[in-house]
Amino acid sequence: MSFLRPIIIGMVIAGMAGATWAETNYVEAAKWFRKAAEQGDATAQFNLAACYHNGQGVPTNYVEAVKWFRLAAEQGDAKAQYNLAVYYDNGRGGATNHVEAAKWFRKAAEQGHAEAQFWLGRLYEKGRGIQKNEAEAIAWYNKAANSGYAKALAEMADRYFFGRGVPKDANKALALMTQAEEKETDAEMLKFFHNLRMLYDLQVSLTSNPQISMQQFRQAFPRSARIGPIVLGFLYFILGIPLIIRSYRYRGYPFNLWIILAWLVLFVEGQAFAFGLFVWMPGQCSPGLFLAVTVLINALPIIAAALGTLRGPLWGCAVSRATWKVLLCYALWGFSLALFGDWVYDQLWALLAQAPLPKQPTVPIILQAFRTAPALTFLAVAILAPVAEEIVFRGFIQDTLQKHLSPAVTILITAFLFSVVHMQVEYVVPLGIMGLILGWTRYRSGSLLVPVLMHILNNIYFTWLMWQGF
Repeated sequence: MSFLRPIIIGMVIAGMAGATWAETNYVEAAKWFRKAAEQGDATAQFNLAACYHNGQGVPTNYVEAVKWFRLAAEQGDAKAQYNLAVYYDNGRGGATNHVEAAKWFRKAAEQGHAEAQFWLGRLYEKGRGIQKNEAEAIAWYNKAANSGYAKALAEMADRYFFGRGVPKDANKALALMTQAEEKETDAEMLKFFHNLRMLYDLQVSLTSNPQISMQQFRQAFPRSARIGPIVLGFLYFILGIPLIIRSYRYRGYPFNLWIILAWLVLFVEGQAFAFGLFVWMPGQCSPGLFLAVTVLINALPIIAAALGTLRGPLWGCAVSRATWKVLLCYALWGFSLALFGDWVYDQLWALLAQAPLPKQPTVPIILQAFRTAPALTFLAVAILAPVAEEIVFRGFIQDTLQKHLSPAVTILITAFLFSVVHMQVEYVVPLGIMGLILGWTRYRSGSLLVPVLMHILNNIYFTWLMWQGF
């Protein structure tokens, strides 16, 4: 039992026997963990792997982490098996191997490791590294949920709410999501689960007594808020129809300043109108339909107006096969630069705020929309929204301002308006950076197609990230 001494010493030094993290000596701890790990102790092997993973006491080294996680996993350590599976699934410390990931997730899951049970369910659902099997996915999600794992509780809540693989049951969905909210410790996921629970709670209220619940819901808003959607809709059509006709028939593009101001007002007013409809008719509109209606209300008038100048100066240079290559290169370059800007902003936010950047408030709506109407949601978020936004900001507004201001000032003003109109405080800076890049590529390429393509690529990429991360 001589290997116990270095393990105990390592744990004490690492602060696992009561010392605070600030008082720990990871270098010394890693040394003693290594001594015990080399004698074959699974606990020490796991702790040494964790040191390599976190860069505590030793330089961060994912290859070494995989080595020691594997040695501990082969001795049946469930935590090591789970971490080794995560490494294989993400490709850390070597090539991605989903088959190996599934193998080690299963070993840990069979020992009752809740996170491993959840991710094994996810692999069965996606068919990643293992044959796709919805029944097996639900079985493992259920096991993880019964163990109290928050993400599994949320997954099963979502399934009962929409009837995905299980009978539709809003009451059970609400109960499970309430448990998920109680169990979750991550602040961002907690906010996400809270929003979903509120949605489920509203649906349960409407289902149990639609007339009374609807009346109570509307009475919760002041009279001005209740008649707001009607007023907004009336103004939207009163302003929108003449503006479309005027823009469609306009001669001597770019527009004058009054027309672009009207388009900006219509763009914001359209969002408010769509949201008002959703508030006014809760429970009668699925998230997918709501998102599609919102985008259509905003996008179709803009695209209709743009059709009048489809071959004119709004779209820029004529497009040939050779020109397409140049435009695509501009779009890919701008997209890469925007991704780098997002990454830098994420790092700075985490450094200064000592917390990860909050998720955009629209993320829960988009994810729920994908659950109810994936094709419609993709069309709205990844195609129609970018096209409409670029026609307004890099088309109508930037082209018109450039008649009166220098290109640099024009791009700055357009980027500022673009970031503010999205009404997401934490994302004003990254949206502004993206607006600058979109404006610059529009100016340098001479074609509106470049920012349109770049914006579509950006939305497709982040839509995919949201879907993968859920």
